[in-house]
Amino acid sequence: MDKKIKSSESTDQDGKKGWIDFARNMLLSICSLFFGSFLFSGLIEGYKDDLSSKRAIVTEQFRPMRETTMSCHNLHNKLVLAYADLAGSYGILLHEMKRIGSEGDALDPDYERLMNGILATRIENARKVESAKNDTDSCYNKLFRQDEELSIVTASHDDFQKIWSSHTKKINDLLKERENDNHRIIGNTDSPRLWENFAHFFGEREHDKSNITKFINENPKLFSIPIEFNSYMSKSETGLLREMDAVAEDVDTLFSKKINDLFREGFFHRLFRLI
Repeated sequence: MDKKIKSSESTDQDGKKGWIDFARNMLLSICSLFFGSFLFSGLIEGYKDDLSSKRAIVTEQFRPMRETTMSCHNLHNKLVLAYADLAGSYGILLHEMKRIGSEGDALDPDYERLMNGILATRIENARKVESAKNDTDSCYNKLFRQDEELSIVTASHDDFQKIWSSHTKKINDLLKERENDNHRIIGNTDSPRLWENFAHFFGEREHDKSNITKFINENPKLFSIPIEFNSYMSKSETGLLREMDAVAEDVDTLFSKKINDLFREGFFHRLFRLI
């Protein structure tokens, strides 16, 4: 009898233990499924947010940076051409002054209108040079800020600084060469004073070929300096533009690679890295 009672109690205990094990395994399975799904959903959402951030880098920073780079190139090239046009306007003015001095007995109304037009063109070309200089400087300042911000979000600021350092010496050498050559071209000549004399001379109503020729011969630097100076500046800006294009190309290559590496890191790479 005692053996039967003990056997029954043992069976009840085994049954309870089995239910407890079953319930525990079921709870573990449910928890694993719940938390596993929760974790996976979190990874998915995190990946979506990460992908969205990467796309924002392209659309809001990389693409505008490229557009600014192209704008700066165009503005700088415009400055190159503006200097060339200004040198040309001085050349045309000198040519017409010589032609009047050699062919005209007096500055008749037709010649006067022609000279006024040439002078107006020279003034307009000088204005274009100043405008192009300001626009180019402003554009490069904007581009540098965009480049620097992009270097931070792509974790490539050190590489960006190295690129600029490698080109800074070349740029400074070009500017130093320009300073020396400009001093050679202008020297101690008071160019504004020369043009004041020209304005006074041209403001006189009567001119014959003798006093026009005399004025040109007495003021040889009036035209030679601005022609040589602006021609040189056009050439110098061409060299500087070439170097700035080289900087832009190196920077673009750096950011393109960094952004490509960001997108190469897909979902499973992110998952395995967390695991």
